[in-house]
Amino acid sequence: MFDAGCLDDVSDYDIYSLFGNALDNAIEACEKLADEERRVIKLTGVMRGRLASINIVNYFDELDRNGQGEIITTKSDKTSHGYGLKSIRMIVARLGGDMSVTTENGIFDVSIMLPKS
Repeated sequence: MFDAGCLDDVSDYDIYSLFGNALDNAIEACEKLADEERRVIKLTGVMRGRLASINIVNYFDELDRNGQGEIITTKSDKTSHGYGLKSIRMIVARLGGDMSVTTENGIFDVSIMLPKS
């Protein structure tokens, strides 16, 4: 479920970047799951007062972190990959919003809050 009004103030380029990166990551994680029943991606967007609340949630089995605890790419070519979450975070910050990522119990949840003008 997604209320397209959440994105009225967001450029097409930013929409493509946000969802392209988030969905690419979610699809890649789901492709690695042995249990086909867990190959699910949930995308929601709703208005909460003057804030657009967007969530992309999927299951995962594999997750890598660097020494600072930051999530990093699982691909072997680390220099050419691993920019998706960073790109999303930069766009959200530029739009005056906030983003959080939780990774608990095999569930990867990207939560984005964007102010509406």
